[in-house]
Amino acid sequence: MKESGIQWIGQIPSAWTVCRLKDVAKLYTGNSIKDEEKQDYMDPADAIPYIATKDVDNVLYDTNYDNGLYVKYDDTSFRTADAGCTLMCIEGGSAGKKKTLLTRKVAFVNKLCCFMPVNIDERFLFYYLCSPNFEDEFKKNMTGLIGGVSVSVLRTFKFVMPDKQQQKRIVNYLDIKCHEIDEVIRNARSSIAEYRKLRISHITEVVTKGFYSSDEYKISNYDWIGKFPAAWKEIKIKWLLCERKERSETGTEEPLSMSQKYGLIPSKEMDTIPNMASSFVGAKVVHKGDLVFNKLKAHLGVFAVSQYDGLVSPDYAVYYSTGRANMDYLEYLFKTPQYICEFQKKSSGVGEGLTRLYTEDLFSIYCALPELYEQERLTDYLAKKVGEIDDLIKKKEEAISEMELYKKSVIYECITGKRGVS
Repeated sequence: MKESGIQWIGQIPSAWTVCRLKDVAKLYTGNSIKDEEKQDYMDPADAIPYIATKDVDNVLYDTNYDNGLYVKYDDTSFRTADAGCTLMCIEGGSAGKKKTLLTRKVAFVNKLCCFMPVNIDERFLFYYLCSPNFEDEFKKNMTGLIGGVSVSVLRTFKFVMPDKQQQKRIVNYLDIKCHEIDEVIRNARSSIAEYRKLRISHITEVVTKGFYSSDEYKISNYDWIGKFPAAWKEIKIKWLLCERKERSETGTEEPLSMSQKYGLIPSKEMDTIPNMASSFVGAKVVHKGDLVFNKLKAHLGVFAVSQYDGLVSPDYAVYYSTGRANMDYLEYLFKTPQYICEFQKKSSGVGEGLTRLYTEDLFSIYCALPELYEQERLTDYLAKKVGEIDDLIKKKEEAISEMELYKKSVIYECITGKRGVS
């Protein structure tokens, strides 16, 4: 082994060489596809596929070419990537936002498409760009408001490589090893998807049917309610909730943020710290037990019962119970597919991503509810059952994280010569 002279790589085999990225690859940028150009050319005989960042999953040979986006062969406004090229997002969220754990998007393309090599195996370059050591160096060099690394800076990045024969041995080994790891990850993600289906199915069954037998039902006039227990009552949400309009006078209370995964939590505990307002004077006050809606994302299920006292954005809606409903029960009920669909219908605004579920529209929706004591009984039952499913999901997610870290370590060890590959 010898010192590479590169802090983030350390020692490399003595036969390996150190150079710059520009010495082994041709680097150039492409163009984003415009809305009016999307799906203009659907005939593969007259077009080549356009690759967007959403089509990339950082898995070799797993790039999605069938996204419905095509560009004409003779359209000179786009760069083309020949088969065997590596694509890497160098700016914005898909480049890996500064100071977060988000991974850059890297793709290996095995056919001509729209959107690097000199004495180097193209797959070796792909794995090198996927390695955690390269990712760390990339993030250190990110600049600008959006966050990115320019091509001119990328060209100066140090690169280590063995001879072409060893490169092929390494990538062949990594192809097999990474495929095995990716298969484990895929199976775990598939299990998580099934657990989530089971979770929502179980919640829906309990909050819409309770524990009643099939002959104790009546039919609602409202499609989203459908069949419900005869002992339950149909009631407008208006009679279950009151809007809390209290505003902070000092702005000194705990700032809270809505997470689709964790619910309403202190902003400081978010995975990605949001941009904080310079002052929270005038922010909406939330009390523990309030049901808080992100009005812009209510149709995506982004609402939760707060476990904290604190403050939220004025664009959120805060509700407290009139005494007729258990708030945890309502959260379960409102997150069923039937109510999410109804929230989507009731949301209004100027366009996609800008629609809001206003209080008067939420309050106009009917639901079927049992008596309060039974709501509490059903909520206790669901808390236990859903908690068991959530624990299974958490274990699978932890296993995925471990496998992803293991994959990164294998790639790092191989492309820096720290793991022997024969």
